[in-house]
Amino acid sequence: MKLTKFINSEDGANVQIVATSEVFSNFANELAESTARRVIAEMNTPDNPLSEKEVCKQIGKTRQTLAKYRREGKLRYHRIGREIYYFPSQLRIDIQNF
Repeated sequence: MKLTKFINSEDGANVQIVATSEVFSNFANELAESTARRVIAEMNTPDNPLSEKEVCKQIGKTRQTLAKYRREGKLRYHRIGREIYYFPSQLRIDIQNF
């Protein structure tokens, strides 16, 4: 049983959990992704955000180049936890200014 399903169950029984570090790592990743999706949904933006990997593929640049552009203030981005997201509408405008 996945830890998230167990937590969301309404059983209410007292239970002792024995889990490996891999289970907790997976749970942490699921929690981070769920939180990021919820935060993005609450931003009420018209376009779906793109991950850094998607932007690299789309504009043909490396992650290091995107990091340089961010440091220089050339690209607007949004950070949720460790993940970086770009909105397509902002990306189009920022790329035109290169």
